[in-house]
Amino acid sequence: MLEEIPFEQDISPQNETDPERAPDLPDQDATPPVFPPASSDALEDARPGEHITWTQRPDENLFAGATYKTTEPAKTTFELIQDAEILKGGVVLGPFRDDDEWQLAKWLIKHVGHTATEEFLKLKIISERACPSYTRKTDFFDKIDSLPGGVQWNCKTLDIDGDLPDLNKDPTGATMRCERLDLWWRDPVECVAELIGNSAFKEVMRYAPEKLFTKSEGGSEVINQMWTAEWWWEIQKRLPPGSTIAPLILSSDKTMLSNFRGDNSAWPVYLTIGNISKEKRREVSSNATVLIGYLPIPKFDCFDKNTRSLAKYRLFHRCMGIIMESLVAAGTSGQKMVCADSLVRNVWPIFAAYVADYPEQCLIACCKENRCPICTVKPEERGDHQHHPLRDVRESLYLMQRQQDGEKDAQFEDAGMRAVYPPFWANLPHSDIFQSFTPDLLHQLHKGVFKDHLVKWCTEIIGKLEVDNRFKAMPDHPGHQEKPKLPHRPT
Repeated sequence: MLEEIPFEQDISPQNETDPERAPDLPDQDATPPVFPPASSDALEDARPGEHITWTQRPDENLFAGATYKTTEPAKTTFELIQDAEILKGGVVLGPFRDDDEWQLAKWLIKHVGHTATEEFLKLKIISERACPSYTRKTDFFDKIDSLPGGVQWNCKTLDIDGDLPDLNKDPTGATMRCERLDLWWRDPVECVAELIGNSAFKEVMRYAPEKLFTKSEGGSEVINQMWTAEWWWEIQKRLPPGSTIAPLILSSDKTMLSNFRGDNSAWPVYLTIGNISKEKRREVSSNATVLIGYLPIPKFDCFDKNTRSLAKYRLFHRCMGIIMESLVAAGTSGQKMVCADSLVRNVWPIFAAYVADYPEQCLIACCKENRCPICTVKPEERGDHQHHPLRDVRESLYLMQRQQDGEKDAQFEDAGMRAVYPPFWANLPHSDIFQSFTPDLLHQLHKGVFKDHLVKWCTEIIGKLEVDNRFKAMPDHPGHQEKPKLPHRPT
């Protein structure tokens, strides 16, 4: 029954009595958490004529972002790599002969594909004049792979059993078709440690929540970064004193597939953390967002057309469950990490947000694509200006588990859910998948609010012809250029 599923606070680390799992006390003599003054971007987010004049800090008893003593000087991941390279006694440029060869390698990696790299290296002007130490594509990528890297990649082979008989192998029809896939991923906890320990983000990193106000009393609250939002404050209260939260922001886009050998494609999944300022996260060159996995894109030929859609849902959650597995333990007890300021903190990587378009939000929330992934509104009731309750994680898991066990439940159908159990977010601590989705501007704002509602309403009020005339009468936007019409080519 639903009552048998424990609430999160009933299984939270605060109720643990095992002294071996109790967190260390924060170092009272160490450097306290750094709270830089409000940035210029924060001032711009205030209302016209108002300025941020007061900042609220967390309760001192929470020790949010506290540091911990270490027996030896703490070194970040990048400092450890640098020390290892120095101990080798080799050239700073690694396997490359000189700086020119290194610059050529960087250009090839950034701008040239695998096939074109082989053709480029075979050009006489390159092979006979430039004479790089790598003469073939294989040699070139062997040198790239020998460079000091970050978090290692893992690969797991998955066998997907379908529901169609494989008559070629078994004429009796007892053996079902299957498809073998490769899932590539990196440990997200190690990726978090790499991001939070990157000294390049030292000046834009925060380890504790804060609130910004235009006045000390009665002023407007300014929410302009993840650490100024209410979510961080609420999660901080649930964790033991001395905890540092690393809010995880996942993102994926099935429309941006990566092609591998042959006709195989993969679906990239990315991760960043809310400790880094949003301005820095937006910079592509900052590398504040890292690739953590490639989800396989099978053909699903082993499934019937009627069950293929559900099979896609289940495969997605199976793969994401493997990728996110390490976050369950790290988000329950924390993990010591060396941060960008070279101080050690007890970091709790907590899943906070997922950036995806509307179809992927439905996939992640395990609901049908004509339903809302956030609330329980029915398709025919959208736009009726009525309040509809939000989806509940415990209730959704309960209904999906009953469906998995073969129980037919009318409430499951009314909620428009998919029979996927367990979803990848089932065991992620302190997370609510239905409240983690960010707005999808294309499907929810442009297509949803504007096209499906505003345009429809205006058309019904003034007529289609009048709407067209008013659009034609709109002046051109500065800087907007229409594509020139190509002349007609006779056939």
